[in-house]
Amino acid sequence: LLVILTLAIILASCDQNQDKKKSEKIPAFEQALENCSDYNFEYYSKNIFEILKLWEGGMSFHGGLIGVVLATTIFCKKHKINSYIFLDLIALVAPIGLFLGRITNFINSELYGRETDVFWSVKFLAIDNISRHPSQIYEAIFEGLILFFLLNHFAKKDSFKNPGLISSMFLIFYSFFRFFNSSSFV
Repeated sequence: LLVILTLAIILASCDQNQDKKKSEKIPAFEQALENCSDYNFEYYSKNIFEILKLWEGGMSFHGGLIGVVLATTIFCKKHKINSYIFLDLIALVAPIGLFLGRITNFINSELYGRETDVFWSVKFLAIDNISRHPSQIYEAIFEGLILFFLLNHFAKKDSFKNPGLISSMFLIFYSFFRFFNSSSFV
């Protein structure tokens, strides 16, 4: 478990130190693996404590997910509570944070989409003067709003009788939406 957590932190740290132009063209997890193996693996293998300096880069989704699951599991074991129920509750509200994060990416001109000539395209002047897909808005809609309403719809259907169902649906739908948006517009 410690190895998995360490790997997640390494991947999260590496993902933040990547070449910005390259990151918008390759899905996040693949990019994190590539960055660690090509650019930062040797550095982090020699400076292992640099991995813990999250304030110098932050965490990407997969690192945050593993951290939430780990913290929830520890808390629930300590208090003798079914961890799947807590994970279901977290999954119900997580899309709100994802939505706000994607809106922040849009405001900061981060993770922009590929070039396009559609009428709703956006020019990120801080990056270049090229019309691009506002992929952050697409992701905010799918990974935030649609996922939030979809999960909450299923939660009202007595899905809590099967602990872990909502959190499983979160992972499935989030992965699908992320793949769809990344392969279509980024």
